[in-house]
Amino acid sequence: MATKKGIVKKTLFSNFANIRTSGIISIKLDQNDELLWVKMTKGNDYIILTTKHGKAIIFHEKEIRFTGRSSRGVKGIFLEKQDDVVTADVFSKKEFDKNLFVIGERGIGKKTKLSLFKGQHRAGKGVKVASIDYKFGNIAFAQIIDPENTTAIITSAHGHIVKIPLKSIPSRSRSAKGVILIRLSKKDDKVAAATLI
Repeated sequence: MATKKGIVKKTLFSNFANIRTSGIISIKLDQNDELLWVKMTKGNDYIILTTKHGKAIIFHEKEIRFTGRSSRGVKGIFLEKQDDVVTADVFSKKEFDKNLFVIGERGIGKKTKLSLFKGQHRAGKGVKVASIDYKFGNIAFAQIIDPENTTAIITSAHGHIVKIPLKSIPSRSRSAKGVILIRLSKKDDKVAAATLI
């Protein structure tokens, strides 16, 4: 499990075998925090957390000890003020050759190899995933590209939508900005959502 404020938690799936109709507790949340991602792991996977202010951290799941359903969990990434986690994902050691696809609020995006984020540990500040400025905006979307993904669909807050072949998007370094993926005609428009198909 991963929360908006960077807390991660690992609980045995067997602890959820007998769920009542009224539900059961899965995590204790701090004030103003939200549980946003729940992923199955195999016990030897890696976790990636990406924040809206352009940081990303990768660490081994063995750095998270098993805890009970009602526990809080532990810090996955140290967040600066006003920063939040925008995505959490799980991948195996053999998948370090995959790309992380990121899009900024202003429609600029890129692919970056997961192998460029190696050498980190849980609860660190992470490393730069993109250069955040007015032209790029905060990170609006981030996701690992799987082999079956061929297309990105991007939607703006004002309802504009584009469909882009993933092979046309360049792979860049962690600090590079990327290329324009969707042109936003109004200053108050921004990327609202994206998906890979």
